[in-house]
Amino acid sequence: MLSALRSKLALPMLASTLYSTHVLPRCPPGRFLDLKRTSHKKLSSYLAHLQNEGLLVVRESSPGVQSIVSVQREHPRLRTGCKLALPEPAPDSQEEAGYTFPQVRELRTVTAAVKPLFPKCSKGDALAPEDVRAVLRNYVKENELQDPTDKRMVQMDPTLSDVAGTSELRLSWEELGSRVMSRMQFAHEVRLPGREPVVHRGALAPIAITVAQRTGNKKVTLVEGLETYGIDPQRLAHEVQVGVAASTSLTPVSRGGNKQVLQLLVQGNQVVFLERLLTGPSYGVPRRLLKGLENAPTKKKQKAHK
Repeated sequence: MLSALRSKLALPMLASTLYSTHVLPRCPPGRFLDLKRTSHKKLSSYLAHLQNEGLLVVRESSPGVQSIVSVQREHPRLRTGCKLALPEPAPDSQEEAGYTFPQVRELRTVTAAVKPLFPKCSKGDALAPEDVRAVLRNYVKENELQDPTDKRMVQMDPTLSDVAGTSELRLSWEELGSRVMSRMQFAHEVRLPGREPVVHRGALAPIAITVAQRTGNKKVTLVEGLETYGIDPQRLAHEVQVGVAASTSLTPVSRGGNKQVLQLLVQGNQVVFLERLLTGPSYGVPRRLLKGLENAPTKKKQKAHK
């Protein structure tokens, strides 16, 4: 705060503007400023403290709305100490920011149920869905199982019947492919720029954005799953803290046995801002990989808070 007061400010200035535009941006990346964890608890209380010390003058323009009308730059506390400069603005493009959204694709792993169809594969090998369909097409072609009277249908032999788990004599190509896929397990591959692709068991999990209600009817926004896509939770937390002038925190949480992920907590319902930030040029996350966007406040609720 003192560093912000030492800078050139266009007064009068709303206290909220001072905090969001001049105080929060000076917080170093990886560090979090939360007034609620200080002895003052609120910005208004801290400003009252500074006014009592003679550093500034605060006026209430309307109930609950405070403005800084003057700063006593000759005050000893403002004349001494270093002046902390604003950090350089974060680059807009993915290339400049050093982050590019990874290539991700869904896979299926070979199980005992479908192994007869994949003699060259071992149990647990991961294949792309298009590769599974290619193996299926080749098997049908080599064994002349396509129905000559209806090219959309495949005649079942004992191997296909076992793999598809059916006693039907014929299946459509679509139904056959769907049945084979359903008897395989999900996996996914993530290829981060400059790194070897990594295959993970299980379905590709989207970034989860939820809104929870805490003590005092206050809402918080929780974000999980950033690490899957190589997103730095600390960097995102800092960008959100500055962007919406709300306190943030990171907490390790256990997911799926011994797996731990960092959960980002932001004060208030910040779903709209997070969607705009994550799908924007800095991160480029496809909307289909964001879960919980329906938790954004409705227009009626947004107007009620204004």
